[in-house]
Amino acid sequence: MTSKTKNLTRLPSGIYQVELALPSDVEKLVGKRSWRKSTRTHDPKEAARIRDQIMVEWREEIDRLRNPSVRERLARVIKAPTGYPGTDDEFISDLVAEPGDEDGPPSLADYIREYLVIARGMAAASRVTHEIAGITFKEEAWKKFISSAERLVVIAESEDNALAKQLSAPVAPLALSDGHNSITIRKALETWKHNEAPIKATASAYDITVRRFIEANGEMTMSQIGRSHVRAFRDKVEEQVSSSGTVKNMLSKLSALVNWATKEGYRSGDNPVKGISPTKNVAAPKKKMPFSIEDINRVHNYIAGVYRKEDDRYWLFTAALLSGMRAEELCALRSSDVCQVDGVWCFDVNRDGGKPVKNEASIRLVPVHGRLIELGLLKHHERTASSGRLFPTLKADDDGRYSGYWLNHINHVLHKNLGFGSEKSFHSTRHAFQDRMRDAEIELTVRDRLFGHSEGGGKRVGGKYGAGHSVEVLHRAMQKLDYPGVDWSLITATK
Repeated sequence: MTSKTKNLTRLPSGIYQVELALPSDVEKLVGKRSWRKSTRTHDPKEAARIRDQIMVEWREEIDRLRNPSVRERLARVIKAPTGYPGTDDEFISDLVAEPGDEDGPPSLADYIREYLVIARGMAAASRVTHEIAGITFKEEAWKKFISSAERLVVIAESEDNALAKQLSAPVAPLALSDGHNSITIRKALETWKHNEAPIKATASAYDITVRRFIEANGEMTMSQIGRSHVRAFRDKVEEQVSSSGTVKNMLSKLSALVNWATKEGYRSGDNPVKGISPTKNVAAPKKKMPFSIEDINRVHNYIAGVYRKEDDRYWLFTAALLSGMRAEELCALRSSDVCQVDGVWCFDVNRDGGKPVKNEASIRLVPVHGRLIELGLLKHHERTASSGRLFPTLKADDDGRYSGYWLNHINHVLHKNLGFGSEKSFHSTRHAFQDRMRDAEIELTVRDRLFGHSEGGGKRVGGKYGAGHSVEVLHRAMQKLDYPGVDWSLITATK
């Protein structure tokens, strides 16, 4: 007998299998109704982790199938002609190469120059023929003809790049837009929000992006948006903000909306946002700085004077400092997410219950630091267990995030009560944690795993193999981490 959860089936053998019913357009392309892949594990939690990885790969494959490259499309229908001195792939490469490239076809200007040589030869031959026949040679007509051809060379030289882009432009997705079935950018936004149901904060950010686009360009359809409109939008945003990070973020959202519209058939062709970035007129976002030892003692002194151990807010700053976890990862922890794995107490960062997790690398086990256990965090865990959440007094905001109200509160305390500048916030605990890992000389891939980053920033091939570091290895590394000079007695001096 089999049992099912979302995209995951438990087979009679007890092993879990990932399944995905394919959309009808993809089904026609691959000749299958669904994809299936074994997780090779009986453990439901491990199977869910593997499922999430496989689903990401499958979604990327579906996008590739729906939007094949020019070469992939051509390879289906074109073979190199008999006698071509190369492979089919090399022949296709020549076809899509930019005119004028060393290994590609000659430019349009080259063709016209060659034609001009022939035309001038014809003019000279015509002159001789007319003289022999005693007929008046029409000099002006030939001059006008050759002058027109010379102007074509100039035009061709300036348009070569544009022509090359047309020749090598990606093939439109399966659902093509003919320009008549497009929709306005405002309507596209509303349709996207209806279909994708983003959280309130995300929807609001897209609203602002589209509003500023319309301020810069006026209302237009998705099929009309070109690079000049994107640049006008960027310039408009740069007039209103002072950070390149904000500009880049808005360009990213506009790009995502254009990609969605292309996939849905409301436009076709290249994404005009691609390659457009903030100018040098705006400042780079200020980098957050880590908390110093003195800073940590100041915050602990404040906590000790304001909160009791029974208060969830007593624990959050110190727990972040000794785990490196993101605010939402910490604030959303359920009681069951604090558990023993191979005899080691861990924070289990997962997506269970719909908790938001930044990316796949963020799903991880973070061993509980011995200092937190000494301070009594596990006793707090026992005290709140019946509520089902580690920090039950934290209420979700309108976007369903448990860290929202807390971040507003603690950052107000840090800036207004304790006088820290804008370069420091609750997120500075992660910067401090990263510095302490470096000082403890913890191996880079272990640091990445504890921190919730892809190993080596995703650049090392070795990070793709194996099951990752054992809990014991992570535990030993975590216990090496320390904050020399921090007065931990302050945090026990509650009122």
